[in-house]
Amino acid sequence: MLNPASSRCDYGHLLRPPPPDETGGVAYELDAAIATTYSLDLDALLVLPVSLVLGNTLEGDLAGEKIALLDAISQLGGKLKVFYQRGNIHVPPEFNRLFGLLEPMLAPIVPTAQDSERSAAFSSFHPKLWLLRYVRKDWRGSTTPDPERRYRLLVMSRNLTFDRSWDVTASLDGQPSAQSARSDDALAWFVESLQPYAPGFEPLKSMIRDLRRMQWEPPQPFRDPRMLPGGGAHIADPDERFGTPLNFGDAKDELLVVSPFLDASEKKALDWLGSDVKGRRMLLSRSDSLDALGQQALSGWDCYALNDRIVDGEEQREEEHARSQNLHAKLIVSHSGQTAHWHLGSANATIAALGGSLADTPRNTEFMLRLSGAEAKVGIDVLLRQWTGDEGNHFVVPHTFTPLDVSEQESDRQKLRMLAHRLIASDWKLDARADQTGRYRLVLATNFALSDVPDGLHVNVGLLSRLGVWKPLLNGVEWNDLALTQLSALVPLQICGQDGAVKESLVIQARLVLPAGVNREDAVVRELVDTPEKFLNYVRMLLDPSPDKRRVLRADRQGNDVSDMFGFDGSDALFEQLMLAAARNPEHLERVGQLVKRLDKLKMVVPEVFFNLWRHFAPLARNRR
Repeated sequence: MLNPASSRCDYGHLLRPPPPDETGGVAYELDAAIATTYSLDLDALLVLPVSLVLGNTLEGDLAGEKIALLDAISQLGGKLKVFYQRGNIHVPPEFNRLFGLLEPMLAPIVPTAQDSERSAAFSSFHPKLWLLRYVRKDWRGSTTPDPERRYRLLVMSRNLTFDRSWDVTASLDGQPSAQSARSDDALAWFVESLQPYAPGFEPLKSMIRDLRRMQWEPPQPFRDPRMLPGGGAHIADPDERFGTPLNFGDAKDELLVVSPFLDASEKKALDWLGSDVKGRRMLLSRSDSLDALGQQALSGWDCYALNDRIVDGEEQREEEHARSQNLHAKLIVSHSGQTAHWHLGSANATIAALGGSLADTPRNTEFMLRLSGAEAKVGIDVLLRQWTGDEGNHFVVPHTFTPLDVSEQESDRQKLRMLAHRLIASDWKLDARADQTGRYRLVLATNFALSDVPDGLHVNVGLLSRLGVWKPLLNGVEWNDLALTQLSALVPLQICGQDGAVKESLVIQARLVLPAGVNREDAVVRELVDTPEKFLNYVRMLLDPSPDKRRVLRADRQGNDVSDMFGFDGSDALFEQLMLAAARNPEHLERVGQLVKRLDKLKMVVPEVFFNLWRHFAPLARNRR
């Protein structure tokens, strides 16, 4: 269940298609997917295709500009859309030419105002879920939907980042039924509300139709899954927004709230959450969040925090690149009689996330999943035994309060929040202009009013491809002498104090205007597949009947070590692979043909050792088209 010692989830494993032993021996592959997240890490998004397309997990060395990642991203074209709050992309430590290929997958969302700019600034697009559709591999290319298509829903508290914090995830598999479509399906409503932000993403329409007839299998030992979208910071019409993402049903005998962040204001969501609880009220949060409220404000709650040995364990062991592992999970567990209800997902126990009551509309966009089960199996006492006892290695401990003054911090936070919102709500355009040498000049234009920057703060702007080089944000910033593969729609910004210290970093997805006929993906291919050895490695990877991460990620090795990668040797082995593909996986030949056609268009020379073999197989690839 949620035992920290034994109930770990592998993000990559959750995204993989269902294995043949679960589908009667039938092989499935990804057909379409959407994800929602508050923030994202470009390097994290870059490696997800390894699971989505190659069906592999995500451990190991996946960083850098690998040909396998280029191929996986290319295969994902038009299949994935990631909705996120604009600006909330982490500035990466290094530039990667593949970042530009991720931009079409991204759909930025700016929270809209309910009644004022301040209301919008203190609202968030905060849901964290994945909806994935898989189809049978032999259905690939069909113009009709696969009648045996399968779906997976992941409801999470985790953003699409490499954060090391403790999160919670629920995975549900399902298939559309033959029943009549439901007009009141909450998940379908939620996905439908995202359509204005991705008008050209065709899979959304059919996914919404399927959701209205979906039968979801809850994880054991739960039953009765209920989808609970909340609020609607992304929905302009207040009347179209969702209510609170909670549904307790019967009266609450006891209540456990797990929330890393809490209201710091006088009015708190905890007040109404706990007001009608008959018995114990328990709260698990971060130590600093509990200290910010103080013992008196939480006098009616039994308060817990993660054990310091867990949070700072890497630092205490003096590990290199140590990072804290604090709480990030969001979970509310209640029980009435013999039934326990779990609400898990994105919502913190705050007014912004849950509203001021069960009848209120929260400011944020959130998504929670309610699961029900027997109190004896999934109840509060079961969880506390797993977390606080020897079974969980004392993962959670009673909290000891320490006074904490946050008044000055709160004032600074509000000023930064207003400025960040004005930055992400502005229009940003990048105009790329080529010179006679094939290098580019990039000009940034924005309608952001420089007068909106408060006294004591200033904003810097940079390029992902020139990290560390910052310019003051002025009307008309430009960069020169850039390669095509250095151009990106993603613009990093810094909000700095008077002393130059960085207060906050953002990455804005701007509108990038390229000269007609210019293709960045072709330019990336030209630069990454720049030797005969890399080309041959790429071809062997495309022909591999069952791509394994350890093999395909070695397709970037320098030198002539192709035989070591696949256990074959010379042109005879390549001929054998082409023959096997022609007999068993003709779609692999088609992909090789597409690569050869692309290289020909780019006037790149195909190695003679390959061309002499390929001319015998090229007609087969053409016939498939």
